[in-house]
Amino acid sequence: MFTSGGGRGESLRKWQGEPLYHADLAPEKYRDLLTRSGFDLAADVIEDASCGGATIWLARCP
Repeated sequence: MFTSGGGRGESLRKWQGEPLYHADLAPEKYRDLLTRSGFDLAADVIEDASCGGATIWLARCP
């Protein structure tokens, strides 16, 4: 299980006063990478409002 952003590319923000680089992929790319890596995608919730707009991924290794 992991979370990702909304697939908006790269950004530079601050976290605890320090610069933080963030890169994100489109949901289709995460799906492709998970399946090509041998995982079964059990569930995903794209831009879940209850999780601050993050996308939630649940995958399992068969």
